[in-house]
Amino acid sequence: MTIRECRLARGLSQQQLADTAGLNRSQIQKIERGEIQIGNITLANAARLAAALAIKIEELLEESK
Repeated sequence: MTIRECRLARGLSQQQLADTAGLNRSQIQKIERGEIQIGNITLANAARLAAALAIKIEELLEESK
């Protein structure tokens, strides 16, 4: 499942996800568009993003394969 799919399944806007994860909305947009690969973000940001989506970090990494 992609980050966008996870976000939409939880009924979150990009801004809501960004606020919950403590990231910038533009970073969420770039991740969803594939401009930023999950494997290239910091571990701290990946952990916050995974927590905001209620998934494991490993699931984030699976998306980037």
